[in-house]
Amino acid sequence: MLKTDTGAALRLVAWIVGLFILYTIIRTIENHEAAVAQTTHLITPRIWSTICTSFILGAYGSPMYIRNWTFHPNWAILAMVFLPFTLLSLYLPMAITFSWTMPFQIGIHLAPYFEFFPMIAGFGLISGIFGDRTGHSAHP
Repeated sequence: MLKTDTGAALRLVAWIVGLFILYTIIRTIENHEAAVAQTTHLITPRIWSTICTSFILGAYGSPMYIRNWTFHPNWAILAMVFLPFTLLSLYLPMAITFSWTMPFQIGIHLAPYFEFFPMIAGFGLISGIFGDRTGHSAHP
């Protein structure tokens, strides 16, 4: 007979319920920003809210892969995942906000990954801060 860990199962159920609540909040924010953008014709607040909500969603997904919740920075993940994806995810909204020129039409190339890059950055931040000393923060 298969032995189950009740605590782990309850944590998973709580995480899934929290994910549904977080998704509902994110959808409410996105709908509000879409309505504001439609009436004011300003898209910049919508872009920034999308970046922030995607980052939060990515950070929320990472606890599934963390074994030990003690502060053990994994500098490799922070330097190779968090930092580049944060810079990539912030470049397009900052260029739009501050009217920067985009070399080689980089905005067109980054647009398909507009919501994906902040999710990876959020995931990398939490995994990098609470990663274990061996560099493995995922379950075996």
